[in-house]
Amino acid sequence: MCPIQVFFDLLIVMISPECCIICLVYINRLIAFTEMPLQPTNWRPLVLCSLLVAQKVWDDRYLSNSDFAFIYPFFVTEEINKLEQKFLELI
Repeated sequence: MCPIQVFFDLLIVMISPECCIICLVYINRLIAFTEMPLQPTNWRPLVLCSLLVAQKVWDDRYLSNSDFAFIYPFFVTEEINKLEQKFLELI
C-alpha cells in the first residue's frame, strides 16, 4: 500500500467527502499563491493542515488538533498548531 493511501485510510471514515474536495481546493490555492510544489518532504503536513482547516470550516463536529496528533503520532499538537497557523497565513 502506498504512503498516501495509508495516510488517508486513517481519516477516511471520519472526514466527509465534501471536506476532501475542500482540502484539494485549499492545496491548489496554496500552490497557486506560493508556487510551492508538493514534494515527498512536504505533502504530509500540507495535506494534514488542509484537511484540518477544511473539516473545521465544513463540518459541525470536527476533530481537534490533538485528535489529529493522536491519529498521526509523527506530529505533536504544538507542531500541528503552528502548521495550521502558517497554512492559514499562506492561503
